[in-house]
Amino acid sequence: MPILVKGKSPPTVVLCVREIRVGIPRERLGQLERFYTAILGLIPWPKRCQIPGGWGLGNPQTGLLLQFRHDPVIDPLRRRFTLMVDGLAMFEQRLRDEQWPYQRVHGFGWTDQYLLLHDPAGHLIEVRQSQPF
Repeated sequence: MPILVKGKSPPTVVLCVREIRVGIPRERLGQLERFYTAILGLIPWPKRCQIPGGWGLGNPQTGLLLQFRHDPVIDPLRRRFTLMVDGLAMFEQRLRDEQWPYQRVHGFGWTDQYLLLHDPAGHLIEVRQSQPF
């Protein structure tokens, strides 16, 4: 199942064993919808796969579930999730075009580079380029 509309940049993939669940305030849903679909490139789960009390994106079995919470616990210093993209430079250009703040991080190895950014609710997101085996 494609997670991105045809003709756009390469897909963004959530890597996990089961869906990632993060709490969000319901009043930020409009901002979060735009961020996760237009900027990150994820598509919502089909209606039949949506779980009441939340909004799912990516693959329904291994995607992202934003759960509505009255007072969500958001700790961007201790918790983050990782998204994989085919081209980090292309993704970085999309962030610049949208004027979305991010930080490029160089890890220990020569090729270990990733981007750190926050969603409108404050969750920390790490974006890495997928590496072929």
